[in-house]
Order: sequence, then C-alpha cells, then structure tokens
Amino acid sequence: MIKRARKRFIAFTSIILFSVFAVIFGVSCVIMQSANARSLNKMLDDLENGYVKNTAMTIPSNAMIIEITNEDFNHSVPIYEERHDPNAFNNVSVERIINTVIEKEYVNRGNIDDVLYRVSFIYGKTVIFAIDGDFMHQIYHINVVSNLISLSVVLVLLILITVLYSFKLFSPIKETFEKQKRFISDAGHELKTPISIIKANAEVIRQDTPSQWVNNIKEQSDRMNLLVADMLTLTKIQEKKYDLTKERFDLSQLLLENVLPFEAVAFEKGKTILTDVESNLFINSHKRSVAQIVNILLDNACKHSTDNSEIVVSLKKDGNRSVLSVINEGSAVVAGEEEKMFERFYRADSSRSRDLGGSGLGLAIAKQLADSNKWKIFASSDYGKSMCITIIF
Repeated sequence: MIKRARKRFIAFTSIILFSVFAVIFGVSCVIMQSANARSLNKMLDDLENGYVKNTAMTIPSNAMIIEITNEDFNHSVPIYEERHDPNAFNNVSVERIINTVIEKEYVNRGNIDDVLYRVSFIYGKTVIFAIDGDFMHQIYHINVVSNLISLSVVLVLLILITVLYSFKLFSPIKETFEKQKRFISDAGHELKTPISIIKANAEVIRQDTPSQWVNNIKEQSDRMNLLVADMLTLTKIQEKKYDLTKERFDLSQLLLENVLPFEAVAFEKGKTILTDVESNLFINSHKRSVAQIVNILLDNACKHSTDNSEIVVSLKKDGNRSVLSVINEGSAVVAGEEEKMFERFYRADSSRSRDLGGSGLGLAIAKQLADSNKWKIFASSDYGKSMCITIIF
C-alpha cells in the first residue's frame, strides 16, 4: 500500500513538473518566434528608410531590393551589393517574388516560404523590399532544440530528486505501517492461545453445566478466533508471505465445487443460489486465492441478501479474461461508496451487520488477494435493491 502511494506521489509530481516545463517550453518558443518576426520587420524598415532617404547603405547579405518599372519583371532591377550572399533566395527567385506581388495585386506585405517581403510605391516606382529569414529560422530551430535538451535535463533531475525525496517522505509512514503490521501479527499470535483455552474450557463447562451464558462465551470465542485468523491472513498477504504459486486449473469446476456447500447455507436462510457458469474456463493462477475469494463473496452474499431472495453466481469469458460476478438482492451501500466495502471493518449498516457474524475483514482480504494476483475486483450497488461484486481474472 505504501509502495503504491509512493508511486502515485511520484507519478503525480512528475505530471505536474512535465506540464509546467511544457508550458515554459511553449511560451519560450512563442517568444523566440515573435523576436524573429520583430527582427525581420526591423530589417525591412531599415531597408525602406535607407532607400527613401537615398543614403549610402549596405544591404544585408540576406536582403534584396527590387525596383519594378512596369509589370514586365524582365525590366525589373534587383539591387545587390557585391557581398550579397549567393545562397540567399536560392529557393525563392526574383521572378517568383515579382509574380507573387503581381498576382496579389500589389498587397503591401506578405511572405513566400521563409522570405518576408514588403511592397512600397516610392518616387513613381514599385519597390519590393525582401528579407530571407532562412537563417533566422535555423537559429530558431537550434534554440528550440537547445531549450528542449536543457529543460529535459532539468526535468529528469527534478524527477530523480522527487524519487529520492519520496523515500524520505514516506519512510516514517512506512515505518509506522510496518510497526502496525508487526503489532497485529504479534498480537494475533499471542491471542490465539488464550482464545483456544477459553474455547476449550467453555466447551467443558457447557457439557457439564449447559447454559446460555456458556453458549455466549463459546460463540464470542469463535468470533474472536475468526477475527484473529483473518487479521493474520491479511498481514501475511501484505507482507508477501502468502504463497502465490500459479498453476493451470479449471475455474468453472472450482467455482461449482465452492458454490455447493453454500447452497445448504442459503437454503437454511430461505435463499436460493442460481449459477450461470460457462464450462471449461481454464486459467493459470493461484488456485487457493481463487477459492478463498469465491468463498468470501458467497459468504458475503448469503449474509447480506434479503430474506427469500436469489443469489446469482455468473462466470463468463470476456476476451482473454474470465469474469466472475456474484449478485444478491438487497444492499445497504449507497451508490458511490462501493470502494469503502473493501476497507477493513467497513459495515454499511452496523446495527444489522454485527448480528450476521464475521470479522468484517472478508472483503478486505478479497481485495488484498486480488491486488496481489493482479486481478481486478469492484462492486456496484443499487441501494436497497441489489449488490454485484465482480472480479476479473
């Protein structure tokens, strides 16, 4: 249980850290894109201002100024500097820029792939100012990869710190839990002897001097003995001292064999057990755990079903899994609180449940056995009408 809680803490913290870092990464990408766009527009502004003022200017290697005297681009003049980068505008030719501007009816700005352009009307001529932003995008991609690697390293380090911190955080809880388990185990073993003596003495007294008082002692001793046995079983399962060796067996046959004794129990209480069992369902699992859970579910159904009602035991194949359901009429559990049924000593109706006997640990044991064997167990309640407990093997 502590181990599962620690894993959930690590998973939850990791998800939060990942979400925060994803937001940081996304925001940084947007900021870098905006910075690139501002830089390119600033370069266009500088080109246009220099051209308008007719000042001696140095055209950047990734920039181009094209003068269009008419709609025939053959008479258009690109203005270059000698140091103009020959690799710039390789993918977007002058002709393509001019054709695009003409097709768009001289809309004053736009872009072609990585080339950002602006159209102005200066001194009776159409002038196109263009900037090849390919190098900016290359820098952007390098920065994105760098940020991603940096954030990933930091994220991994923080997750590792979280994992290490989780050991320290859950250590006191684990120690307390271990002490509790040891106490239950030790107390259970210590109680077994006096309970056995009380039972034996009560039995002798009952034979010599029968009375209701002696019968009460015997009944409560049996109940205490059952409680101690269930507590020790739970402790063994939690401490993984419970043998879970797997074997292949006929689940259908095992279920029917375990239902048979409960038919007499149900009959004495005016109840009927109906079976809907698909035959020849074989599984590879821990046979003793299956039998124990079946007995717990049938015992629970017999105790908590309404008088003169039917209990339905169903076993069906669902893909590669076998699904067992035990349904009984009547339920004191409110819908939405079914998970509480698998807690220790949970009683939906304490005034009625204690009269039915049992230790209050049956379904808790079933849950522990299911978790240990990696089965799924859950309940569905229709308050006052029916209860269905399902286990998927």
